[in-house]
Amino acid sequence: MKKLLFAVATMGLLFTSCSKDDDSNGGKEPKDAPLAEFVLGNWNFTDLSINGNIQSPLFSGPITGTSTNVSGNWEFKADGTVSGQMKYNLSISVGGFPFDEEEVDEPFSGTYTVKNESTLTVTIEGEAGDYKIENRTNTSFDAVSTEEINDSGVTGSVTTRVKLSK
Repeated sequence: MKKLLFAVATMGLLFTSCSKDDDSNGGKEPKDAPLAEFVLGNWNFTDLSINGNIQSPLFSGPITGTSTNVSGNWEFKADGTVSGQMKYNLSISVGGFPFDEEEVDEPFSGTYTVKNESTLTVTIEGEAGDYKIENRTNTSFDAVSTEEINDSGVTGSVTTRVKLSK
């Protein structure tokens, strides 16, 4: 009889200890977890796009960049480091006219901090940039960075959108 009571008690403990609400984020969907938990792990780099407006003595107008042959990853670790590889071909146009084509194959490493629940600050090679986290789902998000340009007669604003998924 004691063995039967022990078995029943043990089964009850097993079922209560396996409750879905006992995971690290209180049973929330991954997309609803705090940003510091959500970004942890390895994310596939799936797309990069650029949009903005620039003015210079030689050209002015909207700037767009589209990527092809995209591969790579970003890995966010609990110790605040980020590393990865980004490989892509980027076609840039200004005012609707082709301007430049680049083939990029970049390993990177740096650090990140959670600025708030919608923004990460990523520092790579001493340069820090804020990435707003948008379109967050359980398995993907966009990291969006906007840069103001004022250099050698060129002014404007350019937004870069990096798409990452599990």
